[in-house]
Amino acid sequence: TVDDPRWETAERTDVRLRNVVSSDGEWVQPPTVDAVSIHVLVNDETAAFRVSWDDPSEERADAPDALALFLKPSGGEGDVVTLQAWPYQGAPRLDACHWSAGRPEAFELLAATVEDVIERRGMSVALTSAASYHEGRWQLVVQRALRPASPAQAAALDPAVFGSVAVAVWDGSNPGARAVSPWVDLAFPQQEQKAGH
Repeated sequence: TVDDPRWETAERTDVRLRNVVSSDGEWVQPPTVDAVSIHVLVNDETAAFRVSWDDPSEERADAPDALALFLKPSGGEGDVVTLQAWPYQGAPRLDACHWSAGRPEAFELLAATVEDVIERRGMSVALTSAASYHEGRWQLVVQRALRPASPAQAAALDPAVFGSVAVAVWDGSNPGARAVSPWVDLAFPQQEQKAGH
């Protein structure tokens, strides 16, 4: 849940967001959302991400508030340096975990375009999620397996190895502007090994 007391034990990372660049190289209008806070909890099988952000209004209808966590797929070719200009000619697909205030469930899929993510195009898998909006702030929890069996080539998260995650946020009251983060290092705290008898 968004208010589980275990979140208090997880380190918080604050990430600034920026606007995207159109295919002709122009800056898209400035986003309303300019930062997110990220917490991560992990066990042997699952990672849970809690993302919080300020949004001036709660939108659930025609242009709902939404967020996507992007990961780099396992075994993929090429690299995406920044989400600001993705997708571009020849860009690789990304693993997207998408939540929308207008849908009953979050989902994960491999996407070649932003439209694939928004419109849930292609093979997707439902994810456990929970969200709340209170006094101008969203809190969203999304859970996914560390090594999902589906969709094919879904990103594997190894607690022993650095990974990367990036975020995109849509404010429904400002639908023409998408806010994106840089790639952020994803490192899980190492659990102490207890000596056995």
